[in-house]
Amino acid sequence: MAGVNSFRMNQNGQNLAPQGWHQLSAVAEVRWRIFVNSLHSIRGRLELVSRVFAGTAFLAGGLGGAIGLGGTAWFLLSEGNPEWLGALLWPVFLFWQLFPLMATVFTKNHESANLLRFPLSYRAYFLIRLAYGSLDPATTVASLWLLGIHRHWSRPTAPAALGSTRPLHLRDGEPAAGANRFLVA
Repeated sequence: MAGVNSFRMNQNGQNLAPQGWHQLSAVAEVRWRIFVNSLHSIRGRLELVSRVFAGTAFLAGGLGGAIGLGGTAWFLLSEGNPEWLGALLWPVFLFWQLFPLMATVFTKNHESANLLRFPLSYRAYFLIRLAYGSLDPATTVASLWLLGIHRHWSRPTAPAALGSTRPLHLRDGEPAAGANRFLVA
């Protein structure tokens, strides 16, 4: 990886730089080696234990919030108050915006600008940034909350209070009926 030059050309003018998947696997291998080497010290092992505890806490908060917000969404719909569904989205919005600000103050986050020292193509760099962003704790927790709200909002047993805002494939209570309408029409 250290000797790769992204601008090297052979005699026929073809680029000899590694392809995107080779770049991604090389970065993943470097990150894995850094992780394994960090486990040789007490500090590295304690950091792994703390990450496991923090990950478990985030997972519990995400699943608990999904169940709580989803149950609240179902209750609001069953009581005929769909206008209050917007109030459920405010905690998700505030968490998603404010938690990363507070978390960066107290923890050392992986700076993706460190990837610029590797000779990555733009596609590989974009995929790595996308993966880091998708696996961010705030994104994961907020996505679980939104999934819980959506799951209980789009249940076939939910009342017809939403009318046309329910997903088309769930209006008849059968997911296949909506799909058949798209395929036949």
